[in-house]
Amino acid sequence: MAAVLNEKGHTMVEMLIVLGMLVIFTAWPIHSLYTFYQEKEIQRFLYTLEEDLLFAQQYAYSHEEVTHFLFDSNSQSYHIKPFHSPAAASKQMPPGVYIESASLKESDIVFTAAGNIRRPGTLTIDTPNRRYKLVFLLGSGRFYIEPI
Repeated sequence: MAAVLNEKGHTMVEMLIVLGMLVIFTAWPIHSLYTFYQEKEIQRFLYTLEEDLLFAQQYAYSHEEVTHFLFDSNSQSYHIKPFHSPAAASKQMPPGVYIESASLKESDIVFTAAGNIRRPGTLTIDTPNRRYKLVFLLGSGRFYIEPI
């Protein structure tokens, strides 16, 4: 039997090296997309939080009723609760987002019947990528969210 000297194929080691490179090059963009998705989810949450705070303020003003904005750290959610009515709205927070007291407690966000905040102060919003502060100003009930 004659030995074949020119086999025109690839060895198992060569195939495993190519397959390993293929896996690495396809996993890299997937990881980047997941990080991008997390950032967009946090941005959407912050936008929704801002809109819900404006809704609570407007609800208090239009119904002439004291309105509480309550963060529930146990269920990772927040609620808009008028004083003499059932809850007007409830929303879930994304996983990994936590609200912490700075100069204002989570339960101290109360809008008066005139739409002003009862007590000014700051809350800290911790997300997986960065921290934000939610600042309520004295007077007209204005607030803003900024990265720390």
